[in-house]
Amino acid sequence: MACADKNCLRCDSITCLNCRFGFFYDGKNCSKCIDKCKICKSSTDCVQCTFPNAFIEGKCVSLGDGSSGAVKPGSKDVVQCPFGCLSCTIDERNNI
Repeated sequence: MACADKNCLRCDSITCLNCRFGFFYDGKNCSKCIDKCKICKSSTDCVQCTFPNAFIEGKCVSLGDGSSGAVKPGSKDVVQCPFGCLSCTIDERNNI
């Protein structure tokens, strides 16, 4: 069955079952996620950013070529590692 909403990948006779990456089902249509967000639950709740972006302060932000980030303890936010580091960790005091 073809879906009426062009951003819906799979639907039944009434509802969209799967939206394209970058969209979420708002109860009526597939609506756009925030910029640089690949998977979201709502227009303000991003679950996964598009590559090479990462969560920084609640937003999907480009880390640039060769950059890496570390997840803040107890959150899904990512802090960019110091320049030249391949990886880093963050302690409970948010020290890199």
